[in-house]
Amino acid sequence: MTVWVLEDRVSKKRSATYSTMDRAKEECRDRFVVVEINHEASIGYVREQYRFECGYIIICSDPSHQVIYRHVPWVRESFWVDHHWAHISNEDPSLIAYTPTPRHAAEDRQVRTKPGRYLQSLGLDNETVKRWCSEYAVAIRPPEVKFAGPGDDEETADLIEAVYCNGPGSCMSHQVDYYDSKIHPVRVYAAGDLAIAYLGDAHKRVTARTLVWPEKKMFSRIYGDVGRLQPMLERMGYLYDFMEGARLLRIPHGRTFVMPYIDPPNARVRDDGDMFRVSNSGKFAHNTKGLLSSDAVCCSCEGEGGEEEGRWFDDDYYCRSCWDNSFTECYNCGDDVSYDDSTTVGDADWCPRCAERHLRNCAQCTETYHRYDLTEIANGLYCEECRDDRFTVCDECEGWVDKDSISEASDGGDCCQQCAIRMAGGESSGDPDFLWEERVDLLSFKPLSDRARRALERFSESNGWYSFFRSLGSRTGIKNSIGLSDMIGRRVSGEELV
Repeated sequence: MTVWVLEDRVSKKRSATYSTMDRAKEECRDRFVVVEINHEASIGYVREQYRFECGYIIICSDPSHQVIYRHVPWVRESFWVDHHWAHISNEDPSLIAYTPTPRHAAEDRQVRTKPGRYLQSLGLDNETVKRWCSEYAVAIRPPEVKFAGPGDDEETADLIEAVYCNGPGSCMSHQVDYYDSKIHPVRVYAAGDLAIAYLGDAHKRVTARTLVWPEKKMFSRIYGDVGRLQPMLERMGYLYDFMEGARLLRIPHGRTFVMPYIDPPNARVRDDGDMFRVSNSGKFAHNTKGLLSSDAVCCSCEGEGGEEEGRWFDDDYYCRSCWDNSFTECYNCGDDVSYDDSTTVGDADWCPRCAERHLRNCAQCTETYHRYDLTEIANGLYCEECRDDRFTVCDECEGWVDKDSISEASDGGDCCQQCAIRMAGGESSGDPDFLWEERVDLLSFKPLSDRARRALERFSESNGWYSFFRSLGSRTGIKNSIGLSDMIGRRVSGEELV
């Protein structure tokens, strides 16, 4: 499927999307250009987004595609251009690499350039460019992987806690007073097996961290700057794996024990009497408030049951029956989502984040559809049924046109008003749209050409001036429908304007 978008010549930001080139050109203003995005380019943009956002290597047959992107410092700024996917070049970190055009996306080609030159191309002022070039220079300095642990002493536990509290945000990065436990739950990692690999200063700012098992060269989910920490760990021989059997401190807290939330989501812990061990069986380590519940009480029915039989969602436990009645899986990302928060399209359920990104409502029936199942017509999105009920295809330009405003072509077919004007003036469908080229003459004291006069006379007899104004006004920026309609009507009838 090919679409056309409007792109700002300076900021490179893209706005409206259109199903036909003609429609895009109609809405294009001076500072915008029309950009065509075909199916191959769309696939390319998805690939770039995947490399940029997912934070792990793409599994594919072509080794050249198995890359990850390190973020540039301005990734969250307002001038960030999302379809460029600008990142620190893997070949030369002093340069950035980005995807400037749909053709580059389709061919998996990235352009490398200096950060300052790229930022200047976005129309930024010199001070802003200098500031972000300085930030970039700091970002590409080779970092050092540091380790908090392994160890089973208080100093190690203190360092682990500092890394979490000063690092990337997560459910375990809060200060100790946030948790139900009297001590920070991540201190249980100081049992001798596990450590925290991190980048930055543990007592000031940590930019990336992950749980590791140094003896077995394993790492878990990475928080923060994945693009830096993951390749460095892999060069050190670490592999992503489940750390089954790793020891954890057994710290009692009333009838239960201190325990952090442990990745991955199915991680459990087994009580060995003098310590806990990470395991595939036992109790789920999913409580984000720092405690391991001895008895799981369903927050919905208040029935008790083994945690193995139910599921945790945020801080709440659900028995299997209540879980099945309350939650579903997002069709797009696979995350758990409650039925109350989900959007159902056909047989598929969508979480709010994916629904906002991919789903839209039909402008006529208001039913929800995937955006690719809707057709954009006159700045509105229509499902197939409403589109076919309200619109038809112009036999001349093959664009969609409202059935209430179609005109009859010379060959008896249906055509839109613009094509009717062209044909009425003796122009073939392949010739330029002369009427819009002469729109300045319509609003001035210059005599109208005979060709334009004949076209307008023919048009006014069958369509009326108001519908014509709506189209012309959108191009000229003039909003006074009565004045403009009256003025053009007088011009066509031969009256002089004073």
